[in-house]
Amino acid sequence: MAHRTPAPVRALGAILRALLGACALLALLAGVPYLLLAVGHQPTELADGTLNLLQQDDGTLFFVVLTCIGWAGWAAFTLSAALEIIALLRRRTAPAISGLRSLQSLASFLIGGIVLLAPTAAAAATGGPAVAATASHAAGNSAAAPSPASTASPPASEADQDKWPEHTVTSATELPWDLAEQYLGDGKRWKDIAALNPGLPQLAAGDQYLPVGATIKLPADAAGTGDSGQQHTSQTGTPPTSAELHTSTPASKGRAEEPASVTVQEGDSLWTIADDHGDPKDWPALYEENRGAPLPGGGKFTDPDLIHPGQKLALPPQLTSEPPSSSQEKEEEKEQPPAPDDKDTTKAPEADPGTADEAPETAPDASAPGTPAPVPSGANAPTQTAPASSSALAPAAVWTGAGALAAALVGTLATRRVLQQRRRRPGRRIPMPTGRPAATEQGLRAAQHPSGFSLLNATLRTLALNAAAAGRPLPALDAVVLHETKVDLHLAEPQAPVKPFTATSADQSVWTCSASSADIAEPEQLSETEMPYPALVSLGWTETGGHLVLIDLEHIGILNLDGNRDTARQVLQAIAVELASTPLAGHLELTALADTAPGLDTAAPERVARIADPSAALTEVAAHTADQRNALTAIGAETLRAARLLDDAAGAWTPHILLAQDLPGDATNSLLDALTAEPRTAGAVITTHAAAALPELTWTLDCPDAEQPIVLPGSHLPVRLQGLADEHFADAIDLLTLAASDSDVPAPTWPTDEDDAETSASSPVPAPSPPPADERDDDLPGEYAEIEEADEPGTPDSERAKAPAKEQPQPAPGKPDGPTGLTLAEVLAEPGEPSVTAPLPAPPTVPGPPTNAPALQPQESLVTAPTGPTVLLLGPVSVDGAAGRIDSSRRNAGTELVAFLALNPGVDHHAIDDALWPGRLVGKEMRNAVVSRTRSWLGKDTDGHLHFPRVQDAGDSRYRLGTQVSCDWTRFQHLARTGLAHHDEDGTLALRHALSLVRGRPFGGIDPTRYAWAEPAIQEMVSAIVDVAYELSTRCREASDFPSALWAARRGLLAAEESELLHRQLFLAHHAAGDLEGLREAATRLARINEQLLDGADMEAETAELLRNLLPRPTARTR
Repeated sequence: MAHRTPAPVRALGAILRALLGACALLALLAGVPYLLLAVGHQPTELADGTLNLLQQDDGTLFFVVLTCIGWAGWAAFTLSAALEIIALLRRRTAPAISGLRSLQSLASFLIGGIVLLAPTAAAAATGGPAVAATASHAAGNSAAAPSPASTASPPASEADQDKWPEHTVTSATELPWDLAEQYLGDGKRWKDIAALNPGLPQLAAGDQYLPVGATIKLPADAAGTGDSGQQHTSQTGTPPTSAELHTSTPASKGRAEEPASVTVQEGDSLWTIADDHGDPKDWPALYEENRGAPLPGGGKFTDPDLIHPGQKLALPPQLTSEPPSSSQEKEEEKEQPPAPDDKDTTKAPEADPGTADEAPETAPDASAPGTPAPVPSGANAPTQTAPASSSALAPAAVWTGAGALAAALVGTLATRRVLQQRRRRPGRRIPMPTGRPAATEQGLRAAQHPSGFSLLNATLRTLALNAAAAGRPLPALDAVVLHETKVDLHLAEPQAPVKPFTATSADQSVWTCSASSADIAEPEQLSETEMPYPALVSLGWTETGGHLVLIDLEHIGILNLDGNRDTARQVLQAIAVELASTPLAGHLELTALADTAPGLDTAAPERVARIADPSAALTEVAAHTADQRNALTAIGAETLRAARLLDDAAGAWTPHILLAQDLPGDATNSLLDALTAEPRTAGAVITTHAAAALPELTWTLDCPDAEQPIVLPGSHLPVRLQGLADEHFADAIDLLTLAASDSDVPAPTWPTDEDDAETSASSPVPAPSPPPADERDDDLPGEYAEIEEADEPGTPDSERAKAPAKEQPQPAPGKPDGPTGLTLAEVLAEPGEPSVTAPLPAPPTVPGPPTNAPALQPQESLVTAPTGPTVLLLGPVSVDGAAGRIDSSRRNAGTELVAFLALNPGVDHHAIDDALWPGRLVGKEMRNAVVSRTRSWLGKDTDGHLHFPRVQDAGDSRYRLGTQVSCDWTRFQHLARTGLAHHDEDGTLALRHALSLVRGRPFGGIDPTRYAWAEPAIQEMVSAIVDVAYELSTRCREASDFPSALWAARRGLLAAEESELLHRQLFLAHHAAGDLEGLREAATRLARINEQLLDGADMEAETAELLRNLLPRPTARTR
């Protein structure tokens, strides 16, 4: 708990402030006019009028003008003071007058100090500081209830006031800070209490004493600190839901004559309330119905332009009807009325009240094509709030700010899923997370900043290149600060910078490199250089600006996380997960001692080993340190940083880091001394508790109880630490473990005719073209990018034509586990006689679709012209055929919304918020703007119907696209199901139609921080495309249609160029066609893809064996 200033000291400060304020106010109101009259020059001195302007001025005119300016200033201040006094007496906020804001602020400050004098005198008469002897029940389970830390929850209606914890003021010296400190554990959260009680101006001010007897609502996570006193919390202890906060409250049965009422929320106006309950033009009737009614905090309702949150309005008869949906806000943009103006007393951004303390317990099938993400919707969907602690945060919000950690995890997941797709059997699917881990992954994808890794990697490798060329060692780093467009290095010792970094002559301890620097080396040069600081790990972010801060564990040697044990453990867990997945290091070794970071060795076995015996772990680290120190001596390098620049030292300096939550005392001293001795080695220890005394060079970070900044040693940077609570650490472990699984799961059931009847009636499919004459004319991304323009599902607009190339999976942090095959060079280098008669492996069978597959329709039904916009997902995401226009800077949000609705029809606004803005509180103004622009962009059909209907036009008040909007993925599913069910010419034609829709990797070219919801859909699409391509290629090869077999395999490789299943289909088709040169080229391309895609992954054993059988082997020459 924060330090609490004693009440006598606060009382003395308030008295001094009041006395000084009174003196200053008296001087300004009475002293200033006295001085102007005594020493000023009044206008009456200009008796001659205009003659004074024609004569030489003796100074009189100047002083008169100066005096008039003084009178004008005094009058303005007097007016401001009068307004403040009147507003204070009426318990209202003084109206803001343009041009007088600074004077009004000064008057408010001085008068407020005087007002505090009365309660302070009452407090001085008591024997000691009187603290309210009250207690409150925590609403629900306080451990899981989110606390509104950054966004104020809207006030509840009067009918629901008993559902909030309450506190009754019993002392004249209670301050808002005191209440926050007593009930919430942090005085800085007084703003949360003020937001729940807009009718108390003393709470809004923050530094005024609270009126005795006032009942104050507290946040849901408030906890009592005393064990006596009156309790004002309801027994239910449950805060009102969002559905209860903004719905009309009908009169009770016993008071049927009373009209229905509504409670004003932030952002409301009479126009919007009237619109919610009938016709917005009836707002004058709403005003007349409530004119003169008492206002929260005092006063009467007399201004229709000024309504207050928490104010209760009675609805006139014409507005007593229920709103369209009691659990959902109206989602459409409203035409701005001419009057009244939407003025509110609060300017805070609108937030949906409610809780988001946990992810949905269940989620749709991860492999279900129609529901790609675990998106909550409906009446039971959790609403968003901004909690104060990470333990109560929704998964998407937890990872906000942890950009490096999130990017490392997402990169590792992408790499492992590529490997899983390579191992997957035809007709099966890779396992995908569900429930809370799935929601956590969505949060990771929204928070990641992969471009930061690229910039950091490029600048540091360039530094290593230039330092080696100049014969200078690498500098020791105290910290690295990663900005959006630059990198700052905080050096342990100042020195002249090395390119690409620069420094000012006044301070050479901080080097800076901009992302636009021309001195950054080319990628070809960087690939020949190892990462000079492989043990860099993010620790948190700067206090100002929120920039990522990284530290070099090799330079630190020993990192001791002291202070609060829970916070220290969470920081250690965050560091451990990032070290296990970071792409910066290339490779490093981690040893987890005993139960430190549980499960990490299973999730990342290529990097992490677990040792239960402390002495064995210490011995292993000590041996690693001794070996590297001997190696430094052998090559004559003075420091580890100098050794890293040597050409013959590649791979010799792998970091070894010990993770020890509790570091034992036995044999620890010798290890710690070895780590800190010179020359330093690539080893480090991270601990949260050490039994033995730590060396002086140890970095000890005092982890605070809450989100308080710490100061880093050396750089003296104020940093907020990042940590992973136990449940979020468990989510990360579950994600990594599942992505490393060797097993696959059954494929989902293909949609039936009833499921896609509506789509198939309006979804066009292009006519396929015959295979091209030259099957080796490859000119599109992915090595096998051979597509005819006639096969394109639509004409791409200019924006889609400029879409970036398909993004590559991030480099693997380590070699994959399990048996691997040979490289192409090893396959071709084995001497022996040609052997092409060996039995070839039988192709696996693709499981067919359900037996209720539909009968094939005539061919012309498969080639229908588009009648509306087409959502293209099987390649770069775009919307083709939109009838309207949209600004290019706003197209991305509209495209993502359309893509989300194409895969998730019938969702509410909560699901849209979670998908497009995960982890953020989004007001309806932002959402409505995106919805409205997208609706205008899609336009109308020939009958005048909107392609994106308004939500109130839907019977269930949900969002969905119009029936004339088609989607290539929906058509692909329908055609694939039909083609797989019919092993004849028509079925083969249906499969070809399906593959003709594929233009590249699904959702290619997207911003990696957007479409966080789409990963399950992407993996399902990739699996389905590969299966269809495999089946079609097999059919065509067995029918001796080798050009079509090659076309099908290459089409599938557009979506998954890493699929060796399809590469094997290429090899078999080339061999069957007698095209030995084409077979060699295809094998060479696969080898090149493996080298680039997975940082040198080996060819699968089945592929290597197939090539041995198909390719003639070189024979040994005889003399």
